[in-house]
Amino acid sequence: MHDLGGMKEILKFLDVQGHQLQENLGSEQLLALVPPIVRAYEAANLALPEKTDQAIRQLLWLCHRSFMVAVSLIASGHPDDAGPVTRRAIEAARTSPNAATRTPRVKL
Repeated sequence: MHDLGGMKEILKFLDVQGHQLQENLGSEQLLALVPPIVRAYEAANLALPEKTDQAIRQLLWLCHRSFMVAVSLIASGHPDDAGPVTRRAIEAARTSPNAATRTPRVKL
């Protein structure tokens, strides 16, 4: 049988996090932050030409996902932890134009 002592502690922590997240989801700050992020991703995704390299699409998705993770950290009461995730999203966004101009080494 497994020692559930550690599991009880993490489950309690996650329960508190879940309550905090639910309380913060309707906050003015999140309501101002989330819709522009979603609209920017949707606009960028729609603006991609149909034959866009899959690597570009994956970088765009990584960027959007990272911003969503940052929002979830902020909403869960951990805004200080959102910085590195946001930086990763910005790095992915900056990499996308470079990837668009890359020359493939192997043609498939």
